Amino acid sequence: VMTIVCALHMRWRHKGLTWDPDFYGGLNSLFIDASDMWIPQVTLWIGNKESVSFPFPDTLTINSSGHVHSGVLTYVSFRCSIDVGSFPFDEQRCHFGFIHQDTKLNLGSTTFHLKNSTNLEVGDKNDPYGIHGEWSLVNFTVGCKTFEVLDDFCYFELTVRRQRLYYVIVVIFPLVLTSIMIPLVFLIPEKSGEKISYMVTIFTSTAIFLSYI
Repeated sequence: VMTIVCALHMRWRHKGLTWDPDFYGGLNSLFIDASDMWIPQVTLWIGNKESVSFPFPDTLTINSSGHVHSGVLTYVSFRCSIDVGSFPFDEQRCHFGFIHQDTKLNLGSTTFHLKNSTNLEVGDKNDPYGIHGEWSLVNFTVGCKTFEVLDDFCYFELTVRRQRLYYVIVVIFPLVLTSIMIPLVFLIPEKSGEKISYMVTIFTSTAIFLSYI
């Protein structure tokens, strides 16, 4: 499960809501009830069947030039499809994006402050990415696409890599060691009567280590 803090700041221009500040006592901005004006319908697309709509605040800020400002801050949790074929040396990609439901809105001209990044160093106090004990973020990609039959949407792709050291020490190394110890049973003298007990101990250890997977 991946959890993201989604801070969405939107600005659009309403041509019918402009005025000259000199005629209104130098008034440059004011607050308007969101239910009294048009607002864009932007949805966070997470998968083929999962999406989250952003609830806009009750009041919006508009300035004399007709530019409307709105901000939304919310937590979103979703599941990424995982391919464990190369576990524990695997990298996974999670996709999500913003999609609009109005032809008047062009997300292709949207500017994202989080630009494409590679070889990220997570952990700095000013870094927007948090530290996770099992996964590390290795790549972050942003882009926009336009379709003829679908709405335009801007997508995000996160590439994460599993922290493999724990599994190497706890799972892989013990299994390799027990596999090497199995042929040593032929070095035990038959008269000692310890071959069966030795193999039972090895198989029990292998079963315990396999339970960690």
